[in-house]
Amino acid sequence: MAKDAVRDGRTRNRFFVDNTVIRDYGKDIGVYGIAVYSALCMHADLQDQTCYPSHATIAAEIGCGVTKVKETLGVLKSYGLIDWEQRRDDSGGQTSNLYVLLDPPSRVATTPQSPGDDPPSRVAATNNTHINNPHITLPPIGGGVVVHDLDEVAFHLEHTGRRKSDLEAQCPHCGAGHTQETNVCPDCGAHVVWLNSPTWKKRYGDPKAYLRELRGEDLKAVGPLEVEFCRTFNYGTEFANRTQQREFRRLANKYPAGYLQELMVWANGKGFQALKGAVENPDNLTRWQNKQYEETQPGADNDQPSGWELQALQAAREKG
Repeated sequence: MAKDAVRDGRTRNRFFVDNTVIRDYGKDIGVYGIAVYSALCMHADLQDQTCYPSHATIAAEIGCGVTKVKETLGVLKSYGLIDWEQRRDDSGGQTSNLYVLLDPPSRVATTPQSPGDDPPSRVAATNNTHINNPHITLPPIGGGVVVHDLDEVAFHLEHTGRRKSDLEAQCPHCGAGHTQETNVCPDCGAHVVWLNSPTWKKRYGDPKAYLRELRGEDLKAVGPLEVEFCRTFNYGTEFANRTQQREFRRLANKYPAGYLQELMVWANGKGFQALKGAVENPDNLTRWQNKQYEETQPGADNDQPSGWELQALQAAREKG
């Protein structure tokens, strides 16, 4: 081998990437994660490990789109490899973020694989987000949880002519774009969950199971009233999300069960928001209360058979 083919081992025009990032996180952050992380390492100051390249600069350097860079930065942040803070110019406008490269926690407790490795200082919980792996947990919550419904997004963006699988949604916390391939916001770090998206489901598993795991709570219905609600609106025995669960339980604690059941029949096919609006309409409650009052007054026809009694009488007449 010719000696002039060996690369220069001097430190000039060089930057370093921690072995831990490739060895322990490479499979999870993927080729884009390694590329974006390497670009940040190249720009980082040797002393404080900070840098401030723009999304466009990183995209041009590694040969991908700005959207992919934003998504990948969120992934790196969710694994605790980087952090950032927003910067403002003199006029108050937002400019490129200030990124800091964090000391990557080792995810193994084994002997270093090469002489250049430092012994792991701690064993960190893995943060892979694929819900089907029972040995891993979810990434830490940044700006909360954002749930997008692809069917609803497609309805609002129908005029754009874009394919359903290419549609994006906007983060309500920071305004960043959320593709169907991401589960973490690239700007604020919020968890991103897509309902009715085959792309998202293929990457991260069932969204309802993901939400249950993420929030550490059971979203299944409790009691016949909740089960009836879930079967009517979610076609199952569990709530679609925590917001729906919380709102329905609030309504159930405030309004009579019979009133809710009657309006659930009316709202079937119209959606949960239609039910919520109808239940909280004072005119509907007044009409229902008047109806209940009239049925209890003397002279009201309250002795008419119904339900199983009526069926039994009809069967007896047929036999007679």
